[in-house]
Amino acid sequence: MGRTSWSEEHVRWLRENYRKLHPRDIHAAFNARFGLDRPWPAIRDAAKRRGITGCKPPSIFTAEQKDWIRANFPRHRRPEACRLFAERFGATPDAAQVMRWAKANHVRSAWDGRYRQGENRGGENWRKMVAHPNSIATRFSKGRRPDNERPMFSERVQHDSATGAPYVLIKVPLPDPHRPHLHYSWIRKALWVWREAGREIPEGHAVVHRDGDTLNCELGNLDCVPRAVLIWLNAPWAPGYAGPDANPARVRIAQIGHAIARLERTAGPLSGPAADDGDRA
Repeated sequence: MGRTSWSEEHVRWLRENYRKLHPRDIHAAFNARFGLDRPWPAIRDAAKRRGITGCKPPSIFTAEQKDWIRANFPRHRRPEACRLFAERFGATPDAAQVMRWAKANHVRSAWDGRYRQGENRGGENWRKMVAHPNSIATRFSKGRRPDNERPMFSERVQHDSATGAPYVLIKVPLPDPHRPHLHYSWIRKALWVWREAGREIPEGHAVVHRDGDTLNCELGNLDCVPRAVLIWLNAPWAPGYAGPDANPARVRIAQIGHAIARLERTAGPLSGPAADDGDRA
């Protein structure tokens, strides 16, 4: 068998049409153009030897089928459009292939994701959840309060996260600034007792316990002092806690020390000739 010859016109035709057509169309068009009967493997190998590659992959859809999808898909939803396609062209290509081709070629259907009034969404045949009869007794009904809810003015002990000291919280009918939907709040009992007695807590002041027992919230055991006094109570040089009987004196010493320091800051130490004359006198 002699070697098949390829003229310049053959090669030029392959370069112009190879990437535009499918392999089956290239085979038929080449033989029809030049009146030959060359098999597809020979045409493919000749193009490959000359660096001509990348022919268009074959498609399972004909031109008529593609035109039908582009014309009818926008007017129907996908299941209906696929059914009409099968009635027109048969079961091949199937519905999944039709939808994949439409999506790949940006052909949208009439479905916009919204149900129309009166449409069946497919949920009427779902099995409804059947509650156990014993759950009736424990269901939450309107107006019912939780069993673990504490009554108003209940008390509980909590520990400070920094010092670990215990303090008493009381539930009062005041709105919670951190949870506005609640009609109550938990505040320190010492503050509540002080305010209920008609006494104010000025800005920059704090309520302290005279005997040092933070769980004793009796009014006679409370005192309102500037916050600067707390430094004198908690400083390393401050007198140590010596029991509930001596602690009131400890608080007074801290108040006196704070008052002296404030006067020194305001008036300043005596200095100059007048102070010297006074010292000599």
